[in-house]
Amino acid sequence: MIVPLTLPGVLAGVMLVLLPAMGLFFVPDILGGSRNLLVGNVIKNQFLDARNWPFGAAASIVLTVTMAFLMFAHRLSKRRIGEEGA
Repeated sequence: MIVPLTLPGVLAGVMLVLLPAMGLFFVPDILGGSRNLLVGNVIKNQFLDARNWPFGAAASIVLTVTMAFLMFAHRLSKRRIGEEGA
Protein backbone atom coordinates (compact mmCIF):
# COMPACT_ATOMS: atom_id res chain seq x y z
CA MET A 1 0.00 0.00 0.00
CA ILE A 2 2.88 2.39 0.66
CA VAL A 3 4.74 1.87 -2.62
CA PRO A 4 1.82 2.82 -4.91
CA LEU A 5 1.24 5.98 -2.89
CA THR A 6 4.89 7.03 -3.02
CA LEU A 7 5.37 6.20 -6.71
CA PRO A 8 4.64 9.77 -7.96
CA GLY A 9 7.24 11.13 -5.54
CA VAL A 10 9.81 8.56 -6.57
CA LEU A 11 9.23 9.26 -10.26
CA ALA A 12 9.39 13.03 -9.65
CA GLY A 13 12.72 12.55 -7.84
CA VAL A 14 14.10 10.51 -10.71
CA MET A 15 13.05 13.20 -13.17
CA LEU A 16 14.57 15.96 -11.02
CA VAL A 17 17.89 14.12 -10.99
CA LEU A 18 17.81 13.10 -14.67
CA LEU A 19 16.83 16.50 -16.05
CA PRO A 20 20.01 18.35 -14.94
CA ALA A 21 22.11 15.39 -16.02
CA MET A 22 20.55 15.78 -19.47
CA GLY A 23 21.04 19.45 -20.01
CA LEU A 24 23.83 20.82 -17.86
CA PHE A 25 26.79 19.90 -20.02
CA PHE A 26 28.54 23.25 -19.63
CA VAL A 27 28.76 23.38 -15.81
CA PRO A 28 31.50 20.72 -15.37
CA ASP A 29 33.53 22.34 -18.16
CA ILE A 30 33.34 25.76 -16.51
CA LEU A 31 34.04 24.49 -12.98
CA GLY A 32 37.34 22.88 -13.80
CA GLY A 33 37.18 20.07 -16.25
CA SER A 34 34.97 17.19 -17.10
CA ARG A 35 36.21 14.40 -14.86
CA ASN A 36 32.62 13.51 -14.08
CA LEU A 37 30.76 12.70 -17.26
CA LEU A 38 27.14 13.66 -17.55
CA VAL A 39 24.88 12.42 -20.29
CA GLY A 40 24.80 15.85 -21.87
CA ASN A 41 28.62 15.90 -21.95
CA VAL A 42 28.72 12.58 -23.78
CA ILE A 43 26.23 13.79 -26.38
CA LYS A 44 28.06 17.10 -26.83
CA ASN A 45 31.40 15.32 -27.22
CA GLN A 46 29.95 12.96 -29.80
CA PHE A 47 28.66 15.84 -31.89
CA LEU A 48 31.51 18.34 -31.53
CA ASP A 49 34.70 16.42 -30.73
CA ALA A 50 34.30 12.90 -32.12
CA ARG A 51 32.09 13.94 -35.07
CA ASN A 52 30.03 10.81 -34.49
CA TRP A 53 26.64 12.28 -35.33
CA PRO A 54 24.73 8.98 -35.53
CA PHE A 55 25.75 7.99 -31.99
CA GLY A 56 25.04 11.47 -30.64
CA ALA A 57 21.62 11.50 -32.30
CA ALA A 58 20.80 8.01 -31.01
CA ALA A 59 21.88 8.93 -27.48
CA SER A 60 19.78 12.08 -27.50
CA ILE A 61 16.73 10.19 -28.80
CA VAL A 62 17.15 7.54 -26.09
CA LEU A 63 17.45 10.27 -23.47
CA THR A 64 14.37 12.07 -24.78
CA VAL A 65 12.30 8.87 -24.91
CA THR A 66 13.41 7.94 -21.38
CA MET A 67 12.36 11.33 -20.06
CA ALA A 68 9.02 11.15 -21.90
CA PHE A 69 8.38 7.69 -20.46
CA LEU A 70 9.14 8.92 -16.93
CA MET A 71 6.81 11.88 -17.38
CA PHE A 72 4.06 9.60 -18.68
CA ALA A 73 4.54 7.16 -15.79
CA HIS A 74 4.43 10.04 -13.29
CA ARG A 75 1.21 11.38 -14.78
CA LEU A 76 -0.35 7.91 -14.83
CA SER A 77 0.58 7.22 -11.21
CA LYS A 78 -0.80 10.59 -10.07
CA ARG A 79 -4.05 9.90 -11.92
CA ARG A 80 -4.33 6.44 -10.37
CA ILE A 81 -3.81 7.80 -6.86
CA GLY A 82 -6.37 10.53 -7.51
CA GLU A 83 -8.95 7.93 -8.53
CA GLU A 84 -8.18 5.64 -5.58
CA GLY A 85 -8.16 8.46 -3.05
CA ALA A 86 -11.61 9.80 -4.05
